[in-house]
Amino acid sequence: ETICLDAGKPGIANFAEAKICANIFYELAKRFQLDEITIIAPYRKQVEVIRKTLSLEELDKQIPLNKTLKIREWQNFLKTKISTVDSFQGRESDVVIICYVRSNKNDGIGFIDNLNRINVAHTRCRREMHIVGDFECLKSQAKNQVFHRLEKAFRRDGEIINIQQTL
Repeated sequence: ETICLDAGKPGIANFAEAKICANIFYELAKRFQLDEITIIAPYRKQVEVIRKTLSLEELDKQIPLNKTLKIREWQNFLKTKISTVDSFQGRESDVVIICYVRSNKNDGIGFIDNLNRINVAHTRCRREMHIVGDFECLKSQAKNQVFHRLEKAFRRDGEIINIQQTL
């Protein structure tokens, strides 16, 4: 994670996780329509970084789009389907990518530790959910056992992929 200052306002971003979200998104776009995919993160700065990381040109390489609709459709996707957990509250999507952002050595995980936010994030999905995060950081710094319980559920019902990458 990185603390970013924009116009004097601090924000938290994780560029590695944004790249991972982008890779997952491009793979999902081969199987789902844009309006069926949502990416959520707890921090506004991370939402901004993810929007900048995604590329219409890369999407077009993956799945050629109708040239007359793609720019308008893409802009709408960036604006409405990539958002903070709080702003997505009350909505659902077929596929949700959750980006947890926090990755540090004992500097805390902030409001991610709030069970209500975790509940909102994890109950937005109708069909398929992908979670991107530093699981060890989240498990070790949460004041509750929710990430330990999630790990057990993922190992039982899903898949945990350990990504080690030099950026």
